Amino acid sequence: MDRRRSHIAAYVVALLLVFVVGILLGRGVCAPPPEEPDEPDCPPQPPRVVEVCPEDEEEPPPEDEPVEPQAEPTQQQTDPLPDAPPPVDPEHRRRLLGWAQDQSSTLEGCPRDRGQTHRLGITLVLDDDRHVDDVSISAEDDLAGELRSCLKERMHQWELPEDIEPPGRELFFQLTL
Repeated sequence: MDRRRSHIAAYVVALLLVFVVGILLGRGVCAPPPEEPDEPDCPPQPPRVVEVCPEDEEEPPPEDEPVEPQAEPTQQQTDPLPDAPPPVDPEHRRRLLGWAQDQSSTLEGCPRDRGQTHRLGITLVLDDDRHVDDVSISAEDDLAGELRSCLKERMHQWELPEDIEPPGRELFFQLTL
């Protein structure tokens, strides 16, 4: 271990000596810094002129040039939005959703994958006799054609009871199978 320490001490001393000699002798051995280049002989530049535009003073067009009239901008008329349907009484809404939930038990026999859950948006269009005239089904995932046709067929058999008055011809609700 002593021998190793002596080698390390010798390396440190040699390194310090090289460093000191480099500092003392380096100034004389190194090249002097480069001189600044002389300015090139360029002709003097004329002063820059910046023009300022007049403030909000418009000159009329010369009289010898005819001015074409500009066309009036036309506004496109849009159809007014239809009136919003009247709000549905919460009690009435609860009864409609209860009816839809009761009727959904008729959909249990439709063929579907037992392990899969489907979230459906159902829109029923009622005719004047309170029967389902049209069914529209939107699903988050793709429904098999067989399942979709079975659901539509069974929902076409639904009839709104007399004691529940529909708020309009269309009823929308969500259903999870």
